[in-house]
Amino acid sequence: MAAKRSCMASKRATGSSGKGVGEERDYAIQARQFRFCRGTRCCGHRAPLAVEGEVRHQAGAPDVEVEACFARAIEWSSRQQAKSFELSAAMSLARLWRDQGRHRDAFDLVEPIYEWFTEGFDTADLKETKVLLDELT
Repeated sequence: MAAKRSCMASKRATGSSGKGVGEERDYAIQARQFRFCRGTRCCGHRAPLAVEGEVRHQAGAPDVEVEACFARAIEWSSRQQAKSFELSAAMSLARLWRDQGRHRDAFDLVEPIYEWFTEGFDTADLKETKVLLDELT
């Protein structure tokens, strides 16, 4: 049942990240804050799993684990037909892929979601998406 394990649970299960005790404590604090956030609306316009992926990325988790969080956020958002959440999660994954040099993958992920929108192009999210798409081409 490892596939059903949350991204946080997989980190706790492995137990070692090569970080010092202080950094592990900081990660634990962030994880607790995230778990609190998950049950409330404090995540704002971000899909909860995308927020988890961002926290893990900032804490230095392996890219494969971060990607899994973002992919699950995209899948969840798509099932919910929550295009803003889907775009947010896709942008997070696309930025990670951009940083890995996977520009075509990043573009192919974000562009169809961006094209779905028919209005709101003056919003911060869609402006940021347009900037990323232009950067990736």
